[in-house]
Amino acid sequence: TPKGAVYRSVFNGKEISSDKNTYQAFGIIIENTSAARPQSALGLADIVYENAVETYTITRFLAIFAGEHPSKVGPVRSSRIPFVRMIQEWNLPYAYYGSASTGQGDAKSLVESLDIPIRFDGHRGINDEFYSRDKSRKAPHNAYFNAKEALVKIPELEYKKHFDFDENSNIDQEDVSTVSFKYSSGNQVKYEYDPGNKNYLRFINNEPMIDEYMDDRIRVTNIIALHAPHTTAERAQYVLVDFLGEGKAEYFVNGKYEEGTWKKASYEEQT
Repeated sequence: TPKGAVYRSVFNGKEISSDKNTYQAFGIIIENTSAARPQSALGLADIVYENAVETYTITRFLAIFAGEHPSKVGPVRSSRIPFVRMIQEWNLPYAYYGSASTGQGDAKSLVESLDIPIRFDGHRGINDEFYSRDKSRKAPHNAYFNAKEALVKIPELEYKKHFDFDENSNIDQEDVSTVSFKYSSGNQVKYEYDPGNKNYLRFINNEPMIDEYMDDRIRVTNIIALHAPHTTAERAQYVLVDFLGEGKAEYFVNGKYEEGTWKKASYEEQT
């Protein structure tokens, strides 16, 4: 062991003891519509993938938790193919509430064909004892996952490093303090850099995005925009993303910006 070496979580870069290389981690689908906000525990996730789900206007999150296991995560919604591909890349336990199952959008058959460590499907009765409905909200925007209780079922596994974390950033091409993504008029995302905390405050439709579980604003440390070909399929216009090959990536870290690339050879391999 090199003297003074720092061991970091592969999920969030926080310092960990050298002998800990396994994690009770899981990925979960969290809804992102006005009826689903404010979400619960989204701001505690280590890594979040955001992707359009139907017609490019609505997005959902695949939130990965390793450091925290909150007792109320959600609202949880159904699985879509681009998220299953990311679960496949990480080989994570997967929590979701049903799956699209039509034609080219058939996420159900895809997830069943993979050797995923464990699934928590609230719709199909697979380890669904960890889900409950919040009566103060209307279905289908009110299903929540109890990750704290689910720890009894989430396996301790080793995970490969996907990112290189460090105290200092090598992203320094230019200063960019505001980042915006407009999926639709009702889904306008903005991040504003907060130099005091060295992270980004997230806004939705120009309002601060709040986490109900944390009772605080949602903050993000690193933003990566991965440019990949999108298509839609079936009557529902399920969004499909071609994650194989290579393309442009944009990095927003510490109030700085740099353009780079991504590449991925197969669905099992890392981006």
